[in-house]
Amino acid sequence: MAKVARLPLRIGAWIVYPDLNTIQGDGGSKQLQPRSMDVLVYLADRAATVVSNDELLADVWHGRLFGDDTVHRRIADLRRQLEDEARRPSYIQTVPKRGYRLIAPVEEYVVPGEVSAATRKPPARRARLLAITGWATGALIVALALAVAVLAQRDAGAVNAAIAEAERWLGEDRYQAAFDAVQPWIHRSDPRIQTLLRSITLPASIRTNPAGVPVAYRRHGADPATWIELGPSPIVDLTLPRGAYKLKLDERVLMNVTHPGVTLNSAGVAERVVALPDGELPPDMTFVPSGRYQFGAWGFLEAHDLGGFLIDRTEVTNAEFQIFVEAGGYQDPRYWQPLIDRSAGALTWNVLETGFVDRTGRPGPAGWEHGSYPPGAATLPVTGISWYEAEAFLASRGKTLPTVHHWLRAALGPMEWKYPYAPALVPHSNLSGRELLAVGGRPGNEVHGAYDLIGNAREWTASVSGHARVTMGGSFREPAWSYNFPTGTDPLQRADDLGFRGMRRTAQSLADPDPRIELFNDLRAPIRRVSDAVFEGMTYQYAYHPGTLSEVDVTELGETAFEQWTLRKLLIATERPDDPMPVLMFLPRRPVGRLQSVVFLPPADSWSPGFRSDSIRLESYQLDFLPRSGRALIWPVLTGSHERYDGIHGLSGKARAALAIERGRRIRNELGRLLDHLAQDPDFDGDRVALAGLSHGALVAAQALALERRFRAALLFSVGIAPPNPIFANPQNDPNLYWARVAQPTLIVNGRFDPIRPHQHIIEPLLALLATPAEDKRAVLLDGAHWPLPRSQMVAVSHAWLDRYLGPVPMLSASLD
Repeated sequence: MAKVARLPLRIGAWIVYPDLNTIQGDGGSKQLQPRSMDVLVYLADRAATVVSNDELLADVWHGRLFGDDTVHRRIADLRRQLEDEARRPSYIQTVPKRGYRLIAPVEEYVVPGEVSAATRKPPARRARLLAITGWATGALIVALALAVAVLAQRDAGAVNAAIAEAERWLGEDRYQAAFDAVQPWIHRSDPRIQTLLRSITLPASIRTNPAGVPVAYRRHGADPATWIELGPSPIVDLTLPRGAYKLKLDERVLMNVTHPGVTLNSAGVAERVVALPDGELPPDMTFVPSGRYQFGAWGFLEAHDLGGFLIDRTEVTNAEFQIFVEAGGYQDPRYWQPLIDRSAGALTWNVLETGFVDRTGRPGPAGWEHGSYPPGAATLPVTGISWYEAEAFLASRGKTLPTVHHWLRAALGPMEWKYPYAPALVPHSNLSGRELLAVGGRPGNEVHGAYDLIGNAREWTASVSGHARVTMGGSFREPAWSYNFPTGTDPLQRADDLGFRGMRRTAQSLADPDPRIELFNDLRAPIRRVSDAVFEGMTYQYAYHPGTLSEVDVTELGETAFEQWTLRKLLIATERPDDPMPVLMFLPRRPVGRLQSVVFLPPADSWSPGFRSDSIRLESYQLDFLPRSGRALIWPVLTGSHERYDGIHGLSGKARAALAIERGRRIRNELGRLLDHLAQDPDFDGDRVALAGLSHGALVAAQALALERRFRAALLFSVGIAPPNPIFANPQNDPNLYWARVAQPTLIVNGRFDPIRPHQHIIEPLLALLATPAEDKRAVLLDGAHWPLPRSQMVAVSHAWLDRYLGPVPMLSASLD
């Protein structure tokens, strides 16, 4: 639709030139984004009238819906350009739950030397207009054409600049910044913008039980007052940029969510319906909804649903604990006798009376004096508290300590291992700091409305590991990686950075998990090593002689052309005639020369029953960039994976260890045969083959790299020193023994917030263990969790590594997005 020419306007202190997207004030002129100008003119045409979001979306965006946040960002941009204040507006007023109103005076602006349209006299005769001379008409047409061309050129330049900016942000995986860059032009049919939007945004929905409750959201880090109202649940047909958000449901329930993520139903898992609490909530507590998900910490591999429960908004403060002390809480047997009875002699009345005292011998926390906290510390977390004192205090309030499971559910996202919220939380938390801060003093680090679960004071939980109690969250003086690392602590310890908070179960709460958990501090133990002679002996049976494979051992099953690659399927004979190995080859659509190859060893889901290779979708593993950029991705269906699953998970003890040894021997043989084929097939460059492994597949890669030197380089994703496992008692099954024999150039790419592979314990030791020369091994941490990793950054470092050690490929300039 052609844009209608508009006369200049005076709006308050600003002169507005709609056709030039420019406003002028005493301080000079400013260029507005076209869509912001459209909104300003629309409001000016309806000055003093409330205009709803729906009206603006329908008339300015012509029904192209990207959520009401689209309107909000244009209003925020206008306020910034007009130097207006949302709370004390002189131009644009927000009318809660209704819309926006332009309150500044609006009038036509008469350019000096011209006549106002209101007073301009019409021509005496129409014939006079028709009597314009030919040269004047031509000059006018030329002038108008030039003006249109100048405006079009300026507009095209702005669009090109916005696209370049969006692509730059997208290259850093900053999706919301990329969306902001092109947002003024999303209504255009420009294919470049539409392609960007497909990479930047995802559809979302929000469902609650009961339905019909008001829903609002805002971006993480946005002004706490800038909630965007979405209306009653369920919310469907919503499109949002990828990233971190906060939800407010029914004015009572706060949730931090990721997009993609389970709460916005964009994670590709079962639809989530958020069950809301019944009745009013205590003002000092917040509600954590139910959901069956894996917990976001090392060692917690099982999914569990805790049901809905309440947790304190903040850590217990000195002022709150003072009330307990002054009320005689330390002397009240109602709170202490049950603890004494359960402590098996660790706690007695004598310990209570002589050990749980302040610096002056009065009952109270270790850092207090004369039964009171230091001046100015009322709102600081109470610390210097043993586990028993925390339990006694909470008993007086009708609360309990949360288990580690409740703590993790309240502190982190429901699928933290895959769609983490930690990258948004940890930078705002009081970790690696200098001192305790007042509770709730750092907005931006809370999940479900509970502050400082991460950082400030480390917190007691109800969970037990041996004789220790488990503490969580890290304290102000601990490093950032401690945010979700369980730590065993003596229950009598009264450290000055150790505090607590309480929880309550509700009618929606389900049975608690076992409070006894196993901590994995043994990761810090020395890694087992063997001599060269022992290693040679234990791997003798894994020997493979290149050239074993013949042409008759390979059967081509055909090719299927997809939009971005070609899938070629093979069967390669193995030592078992009735069990050939399927091989999936994802090839460039337009290969140039003999192909470099990357052999891929997949994660644990491929080594479990029920996942056939014909169900593989390459895009879901973020590895489609390889065939799209000119390399071949080779996915062998090795023994034990996909339809060749061998039942190892149903075995235990010696039977499982024996099958693991046999599996390793056969995998070694099958990879050797695959490399033989790549060396013989004229489509491939058999001297330029890399090995890539993801998670469990990267552990399998340890043996492959140590024993097969034809792999020129390695890409290892979401990997580290192998965690404890009973089958590793047999050295032939221990990946850590093989890592020490890996000499190929190796790149490790992990998520900085990976709860399954905490980098501080398993990546640095792995990097040191590799026999690869120092200049040829590298570990890169990206701001992600376990998998997927931030795509653009992962693609960039992977390509750079392969280019360095396999050589560049001609198609590297192909689109990767």
